[in-house]
Amino acid sequence: FLLALSNVKQNNYKTIFEIYLKSGSVLFDDNIISQIVGNKKILESIDFLEEILEENIELKYQTDKLEETIIPTLLDILTKFAIKHPTRYEELRRKIVKVQLIEDWSALSKLAQEYRTKMRRGFRRWLDVNESVAVDIETGEEYGWEDVLIFEEDFHANEKLFLTNAISLSPILREAVFLFSKGVIVRLSNILPRGIWISKIKDEDQVTLYRVSIQTRHQGSFDILLHQNKNRNVTEVKAEVNWLILAGSRFFVTELVEDFGGYWDEYKIWTQKYQPGLTVANLFNRDFRKDVKNAEEKFYYLWPFFIWNGAAAYINFWRLTSERMQITNPSAENLIIPSHDYQLGTRFVSLSDRSEFTSFTNLFFNFYEKFIVPVETKYPSIKRGSAWKYIFPGLINAEGESEGVEILKLFLIELKKDDSEKNRKIIFQLNKFLKNIKDNGYIPKQLYFAIKRFVRWNKLNNEASMGAQAQMLNELYDTYNLVELEKYYPETRTRFYLHTVFDDSNNEFKNIVKQICLLQHDEKITKEEFLRELSRIQNEFTLNEKEIFFLTRLSYPHLKPSDMASFLHFETEGDHAANLVVTVDDHEGNPFYIRKPITPKEISKLYQLFIEANMQVSFKPDHKFMVAISDRGFIIGGLFYSQFDDQVVHMEKIVVSNRFRRKGVSEAIMNEFFNRMIDEGFSFVTTGFFRPEYFYRFDFKIEKKYSGLVKQLKKN
Repeated sequence: FLLALSNVKQNNYKTIFEIYLKSGSVLFDDNIISQIVGNKKILESIDFLEEILEENIELKYQTDKLEETIIPTLLDILTKFAIKHPTRYEELRRKIVKVQLIEDWSALSKLAQEYRTKMRRGFRRWLDVNESVAVDIETGEEYGWEDVLIFEEDFHANEKLFLTNAISLSPILREAVFLFSKGVIVRLSNILPRGIWISKIKDEDQVTLYRVSIQTRHQGSFDILLHQNKNRNVTEVKAEVNWLILAGSRFFVTELVEDFGGYWDEYKIWTQKYQPGLTVANLFNRDFRKDVKNAEEKFYYLWPFFIWNGAAAYINFWRLTSERMQITNPSAENLIIPSHDYQLGTRFVSLSDRSEFTSFTNLFFNFYEKFIVPVETKYPSIKRGSAWKYIFPGLINAEGESEGVEILKLFLIELKKDDSEKNRKIIFQLNKFLKNIKDNGYIPKQLYFAIKRFVRWNKLNNEASMGAQAQMLNELYDTYNLVELEKYYPETRTRFYLHTVFDDSNNEFKNIVKQICLLQHDEKITKEEFLRELSRIQNEFTLNEKEIFFLTRLSYPHLKPSDMASFLHFETEGDHAANLVVTVDDHEGNPFYIRKPITPKEISKLYQLFIEANMQVSFKPDHKFMVAISDRGFIIGGLFYSQFDDQVVHMEKIVVSNRFRRKGVSEAIMNEFFNRMIDEGFSFVTTGFFRPEYFYRFDFKIEKKYSGLVKQLKKN
């Protein structure tokens, strides 16, 4: 078994394990498991063990002979991995908790609980006991926890004693900091005297909430929430802790609750990462008390964002529980939502109030009646049409387009069973939403609000120049992190342009751009085909200056608003093609142009330049070229390259005519080449180990994975 593991690739580990697990657990004694747990390559691929575990749970579901299955062995391996590799503890804890939450197989849930307890004890043994005394490296004086802890004035003596004991006698803070910082270890000696400030955030009958701010000597500062349970049922608390572990893991969802640290039985305390933020109720109250008129205007524009985010978080919890449970009280008092529509950080204050999922009607109406109605009743000025227009995309945000649409169709079936006026209005909005997705595609949250912000700005500045509009587009693209969105919605940039700078174009033009969006969304168009389509539009339509300006920048996002660039149109083998031409000034202020060659003659001229520079080159069919052309039309430099794989492009050679050297021509060619490769989706450029001192100037480096030199491409 161990020999087989050492001689197969990582993607075959699952197959090897499945073969040997067919014989049951007999092979997997302590020695074998120790060898497995010490294997870093298995650790890197550990998700395959979870897959095997889930498949066996499904296969042996509710068997009376759980101990005879391989499930205990797999739980044991995951547990020992977590103890051996503490940086993976949080991830592996989540895997065990996921099994523990299978409520209708009590024997398995209890077994997972046992292994989770072993995992936690092993991890905390590794964290080690606290120091009771440390030495100040600056003064040489000893100090203890009583010299480090500072309490706000409103603390009673018994509270101070309780917290001092909890923090000084157990590694509560060390565990929390390690988990939240992904690996930082903080001990008493790392903390400055008077370096821990404790304040009280909330004090209620069932729970007291403390904020602990830690200032270290060299490792930065950390903020932690301590929840002290006073009167809540311990079983309820531990059930909530399980959900907090899953919800805060960032495995299922990006936003739901603060990251979870650990629960400490002996002190009835659990820790979470502190993230500042007001609940929606407190945010509205604060801003309306401060200035009613400004608050009305602010939240009129932000209310759709609050509904969208709140609905997404609410559905995320339902999804987290495998669609078995829902938040009972998704109220404005229980939701924290950022006050700017480009920020992340939506989360629930508490997951303690949960109920069984019974129907989609109940799921959606519960959110509408607990969150939407109370806020719109108290602040009627923020209401803008039907709130359902933003609840539906919130669901898509959480579930994804395909799953989300299916859920909405099931909700529609339920709504039609009751022919009330209220339901008819919702049915109208839902049909309209589903039709819009079918016809035009789904617009994700960040993109939707980026478009809305551009439109608001453009109304206030309707005389803005094309350069100013391009600058605003770039700023919004960065602020709303739309580059990240392109991974899941390839049409993001095209749709952004369609609804902003092309919004006032004629319908025929917009319909063609919309069709390109749909092709991109379905991944039915390559980057090259996309560029050819945009070029065809320029060639076949009579476009105004603004449309030409922004189509060029849609094709090549690296172009700055001030860059002079245009398309050169030509025919190639019966097809229309386009070539981006960028105008650049050399160091003496003389313009030259960078583009791809359009005739064999130009490639021949580039070849001649290499010969004149005493560089022996061989052009092959898979080579691509980029040339620099003088104002008089002569080839003055260029390079050639080929694609290595989906992520890597190999640059063969670069040359500049003797007359044009030391004028910045080669730098301009290189930078334009890098930008175009980024636009085409490449992550690395490699080249041979020739003239390394020249390439070092462009951040090329030596890496063992590549022969020659390599440069990582980064979007500006």
